[in-house]
Amino acid sequence: MRKICLFCLAVCLILSGCGLQAAGQALPTETTTPPADNFLRNITLDMTPEQLLAHLALEKLAIAMPDYGEYPLPESEPDAVADGRIYNMSDYSFYYQLQDYALFFTFSCEGLLICVSCRDPRIQTPAGLSAGDSLDRVTTIYGDADPVNPEGLPVLQYRNAQGYLNIFYEENQVISWSYNGYSNIYND
Repeated sequence: MRKICLFCLAVCLILSGCGLQAAGQALPTETTTPPADNFLRNITLDMTPEQLLAHLALEKLAIAMPDYGEYPLPESEPDAVADGRIYNMSDYSFYYQLQDYALFFTFSCEGLLICVSCRDPRIQTPAGLSAGDSLDRVTTIYGDADPVNPEGLPVLQYRNAQGYLNIFYEENQVISWSYNGYSNIYND
């Protein structure tokens, strides 16, 4: 499960020109309750952890607190924080996950939000795609994409200069989507 979570975070989201916004701009994603309508609209890819946590608190959404025995704090980082973040020990990037594991927020080692991943069918991309939709709906909304298959997981990837949207699927159904602000990462 940890490998899948980390993979989903690493292989995250595309599509500023096709819907989502890049650094400094909100991610305008329509949602239904809960989370509250327009929940992701106020989240930007350059947010700090403090800004994100304050926003989540306003929305009354709880971060899943990791077992720091299983997910340790980096010993070589004197400023490591135990506020629910799970560290990637290779580069000290980190992520938060909601208690229901429906949303993941990945931060760079510099402490800026770089990726949002979603598997909650109540939260849609700006164009209206959500987990549970068919691949035909993906094609109708976003057009054709070259499937990529990192580590055996099928992914449709849409990219532009600001980043990329990954749509993870099994058989003919979307299981999650993610937007990543790193435009130069290729997940082949």
